[in-house]
Amino acid sequence: MKTCTDVNGNVYNINNIPAGAVFNKLDLSQMDFTELPEVLSTCTVKNLKIKDCYSLKSLKNLPRGLKKLDCTRCSSLTSLEGIPEGLSHLCCDLCTSLTSLKGCPSSVKKLSLEGCTSLESLEYCPKNLEKLKLIRCTAITSLEGLSEKVTDIDCHSCTNLKSLKGCPEGLQILDCGGCVSLASLEGCPESVKVLWLNNCYSLTSLKGCPKNVEHLCLNNCISLTSLEYCPEKIKELFAMGCTSLSSLKGCPKGLEELWILNCKSLASLEGLSESVKRLFCSGGLFTSLKGLPEGIEKVYCHDCKLLTSLEGCPKGIKEISCLGCNNINYIPDYIPNSVIRNLTKGKAALCRANGWIKNKKAKLKTKFAAITNSITHTR
Repeated sequence: MKTCTDVNGNVYNINNIPAGAVFNKLDLSQMDFTELPEVLSTCTVKNLKIKDCYSLKSLKNLPRGLKKLDCTRCSSLTSLEGIPEGLSHLCCDLCTSLTSLKGCPSSVKKLSLEGCTSLESLEYCPKNLEKLKLIRCTAITSLEGLSEKVTDIDCHSCTNLKSLKGCPEGLQILDCGGCVSLASLEGCPESVKVLWLNNCYSLTSLKGCPKNVEHLCLNNCISLTSLEYCPEKIKELFAMGCTSLSSLKGCPKGLEELWILNCKSLASLEGLSESVKRLFCSGGLFTSLKGLPEGIEKVYCHDCKLLTSLEGCPKGIKEISCLGCNNINYIPDYIPNSVIRNLTKGKAALCRANGWIKNKKAKLKTKFAAITNSITHTR
């Protein structure tokens, strides 16, 4: 039989809690009731768990002094009415019948609504809310209605979210990963510093991206064609799987590290910022490394099947990896073998020979042109 212990160390059967009992923590999870026991309203509890109470339809009779409430998987719960003021943390994950935030206390600072698939609006959002988790709230189409105090929003996989209008002006962290219907960043506040846009399949442009963003992730933004409007403060950028990215134009001037793996439409590295120190690339259409900045230190080219030449690699390069780049046939003389990784000695030697032949042909061509020019002038 399930038991609970009050602040004085008294142990009670979970079905026989005395009136007026005081608990720091009380766990009534997996209980089969449609409403909370009436005696609970006479008790004082700081942290209450009523997880997996699948038949619970009402939050009537909640205890006094409540600070944290966990209603995870209370799948019959349709309303938050009955929650007393003073609550600071509320978790309603997978409350799939919850349709409204009406009744949510204004004192709540952290609110988790992951998997609340029937919730359509953020109306009645708590006035003091600071952190909101909306993961997989698939009926949400807008973030309007939020408190201006909110600084952190996770709306990952809100597949019907179409607009960022209504976002609070003080927002700092925003995760829109998997928001496949989001086509624009218009409305995103300038205060945002961390922005995750992974798997935003409908996003075609970074126009509207806040200038103060310092951390940006664009993995699998399959409709994005360029990096224009990318914030200048970004030091590290992930754009893996951006299969429509055809240009690096707009690359942030202060960028130090760039990941462009599996960007199948990228035909050139032209446009890279001079500040870039490390580049990770694969699957592009480029045939050489022309466009690399002079100060770049490390380049990792993996499975670049069309890459045939390391021409464009600067003289000061410290490391270049060519794993799976099986069609390379030319390595400039100034690149020492010691900096090349994942290229066999035989292959490197052959590329060196090709490089020597190429240089020799160029010299002979120049010499022949000079002789021809001399003969022409003599006549």
